[in-house]
Amino acid sequence: NYSLAFDGVATYVSTNFNPDTYELWKGFTVSYWVRPDEIAATRAAFGRRAGSSNERFFFGIHNTRIWVGVGNNVTNNAAVTHTMEVGNWYHWVVTYEGNATGRDRKIYMNGELLYNHNVVWNQTGNTGGGENIYFGGRNNNGNFVKAWKCGLDEVAIFDEEKDSNWVEHIYDTEKNGKPNDLQHESGLVGYWRFEEGGGTTVEDLSGNGNHGTFVSIGTVNHSGTGTITTALPTWSEDAP
Repeated sequence: NYSLAFDGVATYVSTNFNPDTYELWKGFTVSYWVRPDEIAATRAAFGRRAGSSNERFFFGIHNTRIWVGVGNNVTNNAAVTHTMEVGNWYHWVVTYEGNATGRDRKIYMNGELLYNHNVVWNQTGNTGGGENIYFGGRNNNGNFVKAWKCGLDEVAIFDEEKDSNWVEHIYDTEKNGKPNDLQHESGLVGYWRFEEGGGTTVEDLSGNGNHGTFVSIGTVNHSGTGTITTALPTWSEDAP
């Protein structure tokens, strides 16, 4: 019934979720719904970039391109486009095979595979990682950057690679892509449904306690400087 809306300037959610804690370089799946309220350059729905450039874990867009960072790779290829339109909801899934098994990273939108590429993520928190993820932008070594004016809903993170049948099932076109409750899916390590509808926290339903807290850093540019205000992310009844 609810989603979170971000202003693309200064509002975000800080979580305690650190990808290194769950050894996601060994394989992962990320599933989320996003409603772009702008199509612009280098915007992140959520994620982090840690101390090392090999520690990327973020998901967003660069104008009409897909902009996803996993390990040492950033997808920013002019040939890899997303076709999203402002104001509509889209379901995204990113899977990673793992650094020891094949390293394929696949990117799906609305159940359709858009891109498959071999990437490397060999690092751990002991070699430059350790940063938690933000919603509404990206954590860049503790700084909020790459804010995206968007709606966000149903963010789920698994410590295993899901296959294309799983992706199609979760999108579930027969039900017009309505979100599923994923609490009982295997490998779930982080899950934020944004169903609170009020307050300034979001619960991690995976059982791992990586809850999120609303934050504002004021009216800022995308490098993270500016004047402090009291704006926060807002609850919305516009959901997938």
